[in-house]
Amino acid sequence: CALPILRRAPPPRGAARAVSASIREAIEASLPHERLRIPTVIVVAYLRVLGFLLVTVVSVAAPAIQLELDATGHEVGWIAAGYLIPLCALLMLTGRAGDRFGHRRVAIAGVLVFALGSVVAALAPSIGVLIGARVLEGVGAALIVPGLTAMMVWVTPPRARGRTDGLLVGSMMLGVALGPFVAGALVMGPGWRSIFWLAARSEEHTSELQS
Repeated sequence: CALPILRRAPPPRGAARAVSASIREAIEASLPHERLRIPTVIVVAYLRVLGFLLVTVVSVAAPAIQLELDATGHEVGWIAAGYLIPLCALLMLTGRAGDRFGHRRVAIAGVLVFALGSVVAALAPSIGVLIGARVLEGVGAALIVPGLTAMMVWVTPPRARGRTDGLLVGSMMLGVALGPFVAGALVMGPGWRSIFWLAARSEEHTSELQS
């Protein structure tokens, strides 16, 4: 006679929900406290706004820079390209460096390099020095971007990452949108060099990243 087929009964739904809830609580317990999470989100959003602000700000300020530094149109084009080329070309390498040495350390190093490049750009006596400073800013930005992304994943619980991603994307678009207005106000007021002095103040926020 045929033997009866024994089937394992599925676990009760209540037990499965309890296990998933305990796993979620364990994950969220390993994340930083809310007091650390909020300052980190604010600093990351600020740096994102600043990074994308500089992309559009410099384009608007280009005529004033060209006039003061007696630069050609080709040289002025390199002010923007000198920032974007290292930013895009080094992202994979800086992301790997973050995996090896720690994303927080790499991001803080990037902020310092970015601030140094901004100071040099603000004091640039010639177009060549300004382009070199923009390259240094691009290297700093390439160090910042992967580190900030990894830090946001670390400090944000899984159920809140959708809202955090939306905040970061919104901050990027805000930087792009505000760029022309900020550039016009600064160029017509204190001058185009104040743009880079504003960017140099990013170093002040490394204390929140070190927390």
